[in-house]
Amino acid sequence: MTKGKAWTRDEEEKLRDLIAKGQNVASMAKILGKSKAAIYSKLDKLGVVLKEENTPARKGLFSSSQMKLPRELPSIEKAMKRLIRALNALEKPGLDIVEVQRLRGIIQGVKIYKDIFADYVDYRAVEDMLLDLRQKYGQLVEKTTKKA
Repeated sequence: MTKGKAWTRDEEEKLRDLIAKGQNVASMAKILGKSKAAIYSKLDKLGVVLKEENTPARKGLFSSSQMKLPRELPSIEKAMKRLIRALNALEKPGLDIVEVQRLRGIIQGVKIYKDIFADYVDYRAVEDMLLDLRQKYGQLVEKTTKKA
């Protein structure tokens, strides 16, 4: 993959102006003399999400600020089931490169989640133990002050 010509400050300013005017990516690319991929890449780097864009290249993309966190963490069993589904899907012939990359991302994400979840469970156990010790210590202090 070859990198294109670096964006100048003037080009970035022009892009910002075009965004403010509500131009779509195709017209921005034409006006700036850049490819649509270059426009999308720059928009991503600038953290700009165009809500009206629903092209195949952008469909389904969203910023992390739009993600909703679950009330409870998924169990390791649920993560492992996701891993198995991704591994099984990789065995299907005729997958395009984007789908392979997506599935690999899921697999990598599950591996990372498993490691982080294990640390989290260990921390929770330590937290619970400390809370238990604090309660017992409080009861002990209470007993000794009553006797004195």
